[in-house]
Amino acid sequence: MNVSYSAQKSVSDNEKTIDPKLTVLAALYAEYQKPVPAMDAVTSEVLNMDDAVFNVAVSKLQNEKLIEGAVLHYVDQAPHPVIVQLDKVRLTSEGVELIETFLDLKKSLTAQDKLKSLGKQCLTFGWNALSDVAAKALAEVIKNTIV
Repeated sequence: MNVSYSAQKSVSDNEKTIDPKLTVLAALYAEYQKPVPAMDAVTSEVLNMDDAVFNVAVSKLQNEKLIEGAVLHYVDQAPHPVIVQLDKVRLTSEGVELIETFLDLKKSLTAQDKLKSLGKQCLTFGWNALSDVAAKALAEVIKNTIV
C-alpha cells in the first residue's frame, strides 16, 4: 500500500510543522525503536497535548490503519474516545513508512541512528515534547547496545 500524507513542509528549511496525529505517530515510532517498547509510555502529558486532541489523534491513526491494537473507550454519546489504551499498540508497515518518509529516515538505519535523526529534527523544528520522547528512547537503545 502506498502511503501519502499531506504534512505541511514549509518553504523554509528551518521550519517544518507537525500536527497532533503525526506527533503521536512519531512518539510511538520512537518508542518502537527501543529493545522492549512500552507503547503506553506515550501519553498526552508526555507530549504536552490536550487529552481530547491526543485521544482523537490515536483514533485517527487506528482508523487510517497506521497503528493497530489501541483500545478506545467511549462514554454515552461522546463522538470521540475519552480514554485510549496504548499498551498493545503496534505500528503497521504503513505507519512506519509514513513516519520514515516524513522524517526522511532510511529503512537501513539502526534504531540508534533513527532516534538521533529524529532528535535532531525535533530540536531544529522546535518539537520540544517529541524531542524528550526521542531522547529517552535513544538513551534506552544506547544502554542496550552491544559494543
